[in-house]
Amino acid sequence: MKRYFYLLVLPLIMGVVMLSVGCSSDDESEVKYFFAHTGCKSAGTSVSGNSRAEVSAIETTGSFEFQVENNVLIVNHKNAYFCCEQNEIAGEVRFEGNTIFLSESEKNPIANCICPYDLTFAIEGLQEGKYHVIVVKDGLERKDFHIELRSSEGTVVVNDIKE
Repeated sequence: MKRYFYLLVLPLIMGVVMLSVGCSSDDESEVKYFFAHTGCKSAGTSVSGNSRAEVSAIETTGSFEFQVENNVLIVNHKNAYFCCEQNEIAGEVRFEGNTIFLSESEKNPIANCICPYDLTFAIEGLQEGKYHVIVVKDGLERKDFHIELRSSEGTVVVNDIKE
């Protein structure tokens, strides 16, 4: 009899525990992101005859701007270099705690020239606070920022920029 009791009660207890762990509260906000980019902004720079180090130095140039509008964090990467030829540029956002990974990649990274593009990430649903932003291009960490998001003030404080 005791044996049947455990066989019936144990699955019931495990089911209740699994349901309570798997449910999330209704007040958690969902973070969404959007990505857009311009087309090639110039005629392009030939990479033939340049060493990989020279090309890499060009590819890592560009500037970043952070702003908040209507509780949306907007990150602009101005003059991000990618291949000139018809190319699909992708942007993704991933979170690990308070770390935000902004991934930039291209479908076909092989070409004879590169040119600057402007990339924009818009991230909705972030709470005010401090975040670590890491920009990843083609799988490699390229830039590292520490920001403080102050949505109520409409400001972003950028600290400790590391390249």
